[in-house]
Amino acid sequence: MKNNIVIRFENVSKRFKRGRKLLLKEVLVNVFRLDPTEWFWALRDTGFTIKRGESVGIIGPNGSGKSTVLKLISGFMIPDKGKVEVNGRVSPLIELGAGFHPELTGRENIYLNGVILGLSRKEVKERFDSIVSFAEIEDFIDTPVKHYSSGMYMRLGFSIAVHVDPDILLVDELLAVGDANFQAKCMQKMKEFKKRGVAIVLVSHNLDIVESFCDRAFYIDKGKLLSSGDPRKVIDDYTQMKEFRWGDRLIEIKDLLVNSGQGKVIPAGKEFKVIFDLEFHEDVKDPVFGIVVRNKNNEEVFAANTIWNRIKTGKFEKSESRRVIFSIDVSIPAGEYSISPAVAYSDLSRTYDWRNNMVFFKIVGKSSPKKGDISIKIK
Repeated sequence: MKNNIVIRFENVSKRFKRGRKLLLKEVLVNVFRLDPTEWFWALRDTGFTIKRGESVGIIGPNGSGKSTVLKLISGFMIPDKGKVEVNGRVSPLIELGAGFHPELTGRENIYLNGVILGLSRKEVKERFDSIVSFAEIEDFIDTPVKHYSSGMYMRLGFSIAVHVDPDILLVDELLAVGDANFQAKCMQKMKEFKKRGVAIVLVSHNLDIVESFCDRAFYIDKGKLLSSGDPRKVIDDYTQMKEFRWGDRLIEIKDLLVNSGQGKVIPAGKEFKVIFDLEFHEDVKDPVFGIVVRNKNNEEVFAANTIWNRIKTGKFEKSESRRVIFSIDVSIPAGEYSISPAVAYSDLSRTYDWRNNMVFFKIVGKSSPKKGDISIKIK
């Protein structure tokens, strides 16, 4: 392939048969009949190229075709239509540990999977200590992997895959791997690959990582590539007036109310409250609480958060439930609006939970000019 292109999709389509159990009578009746309603297209007429050293994030709702793209690149699947070209050694971080034999030890599975991924036995031996150290399983290396926890299983799978020296790295939900410390180590490894010119294709629901790490992004929905280019633009295309969420959900937004649920039609010029309920799944300190209000054109009307209001939110314990109340007294023209609540880490490096356009409301009547004030309480 020319111009350092390592991946090329030309009008690629992939279909699957919907899985459902048939009664014996249905099997006999339909044995010679192909029912087109039983098939669906996971990917349809998709085309793109990825160059050497590029990092591309693929976003979209569940079932949109994102993982199918990775499996076609890796060779796990072949297209029903179109052409897929791949130039270079591929390391797929997809369904980590899927190739492990449960009766074999960690040591034996390292050799088995290393060879499957294209390494010689000698190369596996040379990298063995580094693989074990990265996976943090030194004390369990001679234990059958059927006794591993799910975290150990995935850490070992990730470690083997990143020691293959790939030209192309395929990653499906990076931050599903292990605890926060191991996730940070994985992210550092990804940055090292990027510096070395490895092409990285990342499927993720974590839009923060896609925006900060990737050079380009693809938005796929219902098997169609709907938007591609600058990550910020593609994320905006994806989020426009849609309710969806991202974040690690170690703090979870459980509910959002406007004026305590007493109605989503608000007279212009009248103060109203935005209330969201939180559940904490770990001990945290000084998380940032915020909201964004947008009009029906997806334009931001105003935003507020605890940092701007100079509020230190304090310490919260695992299993705790709390309520955040935004009292809003600003001038908003009549129209339709959406509210997106969010909870971020204290340094704003990552998101606990962002629920985009979670609630819609209306402002009716004429508004009068106001100085504008937004106060925040935590109960």
